[in-house]
Amino acid sequence: MTALSFVLLKSRCCPKSTILAPALAVISYFIYCNMKYISIIVALLSLLRGHPIMAQSVPANPALSRLLDSLAAEDQKPYQSGLYKDHPEEASKVFKATTARHIPILKDIIKRYGYPGYDLVGKKSGDHFWLMVQHSDADLAFQKEVLPLMEKQVQHKNAGGSNYAYLVDRILVNKGNKQLYGTQITYRSNICQAYPKPLQDSLNVNVRRKEVGMEPIEAYLNVSTKVHFEMNKASLEKRGITQPTLYTVPEDISSGINKRLADSLHTMKLTDQIAANVRSGQYKDWSPEAWQAFKDSVFGSHQKILEGIFNRYGFPGYDLVGKDGSQDFWLMVQHCDKWPAFQERVLTAMKPQVLKGNANPSNYAYLVDRVMLNTNRKQVYGSQVTYNLDSCQALPKSLADSSTVNARRKEMGLEPIEDYLNSMGSMHFQMNKEFYEKKGITKPKLYAIKP
Repeated sequence: MTALSFVLLKSRCCPKSTILAPALAVISYFIYCNMKYISIIVALLSLLRGHPIMAQSVPANPALSRLLDSLAAEDQKPYQSGLYKDHPEEASKVFKATTARHIPILKDIIKRYGYPGYDLVGKKSGDHFWLMVQHSDADLAFQKEVLPLMEKQVQHKNAGGSNYAYLVDRILVNKGNKQLYGTQITYRSNICQAYPKPLQDSLNVNVRRKEVGMEPIEAYLNVSTKVHFEMNKASLEKRGITQPTLYTVPEDISSGINKRLADSLHTMKLTDQIAANVRSGQYKDWSPEAWQAFKDSVFGSHQKILEGIFNRYGFPGYDLVGKDGSQDFWLMVQHCDKWPAFQERVLTAMKPQVLKGNANPSNYAYLVDRVMLNTNRKQVYGSQVTYNLDSCQALPKSLADSSTVNARRKEMGLEPIEDYLNSMGSMHFQMNKEFYEKKGITKPKLYAIKP
């Protein structure tokens, strides 16, 4: 059975009110298949009527353009008609049936014309063709066939670079591989937040996205999150979720800064902070073993990327990635406790940057202490603490020459150690308030502050 016969059969089996889109597709398909004959007839009529034959306007093949537009309208109907919102399972069935009916037609177009670029069908219709190939997940071989044909058109600016990126990712994900551009997403249902399916080389994802004309991944995920929230608002609000959870989008950094590297560090930092803090949100009910495995995975994968950056740039100071980017790099190195040799290399390179005002001296002090403790030595600035669980008081871990610690802290722009320990003790109490109140401890034990 041909694609046209299938559409006709479907139209005969459906009530009149449900066959408008397929009927339009049939008409367009008929015109498309007989375009060369119709063009001859139109030309002859023009001559007989004494009218000149006008040059072909863009798009070059208007019949094909109309066909693609009508097919795309049918493709999107389950989502734009409200069916998905009210009956998502039914909408999914309709969508799958529609794409199955369209694939033979799309294959025929590829066979006749190759990839239909903007010069052939116009930008809107060209994008419609891509969208339907994007939805042809039932035929991975066809998607793979289209990809190199589309790439050639992209190189000639005759197809969308960002669309090409979506199709690259779709094929990779459909093959069970990690995607390149982060376009294929899923959602954290407990907080309503979009996040990318498995992604390779996340450090440089925004670099790759920029090359094909795409926005930073954080901005993309935020838009996807908002759309998802609106489409599922009723069910989410029943579960107490009244707003989506959005990412912080990196701001533009002044010229001369490696913005791509800064953006990548920022993206990594977001994941780092999930792993570095206490379990919450979707992770709250994870077992200690699962949580530790997650933390090890995050810190381990980040260490490899950070070491690659360090080997290429040295310590990334303000002049390379801005204050936020430099802070992000330092913070993640601070968490590389399983790799003290790497931490010490970074520390050595960070010192001259601090001396010339190109890195944060307080951060340097924290890393000094981290390295000292991780290599079985006493810390210098008292930044690494533990807690007396019987009094909820913060205590510095093993500290060298405690009598002069505040002098050393002052040189690095740090507050007196008593103030710092009181702040840490108060924060620790709030985070573990239920634990301490069960023990009859209603407030943290604080140090006396010297005038």
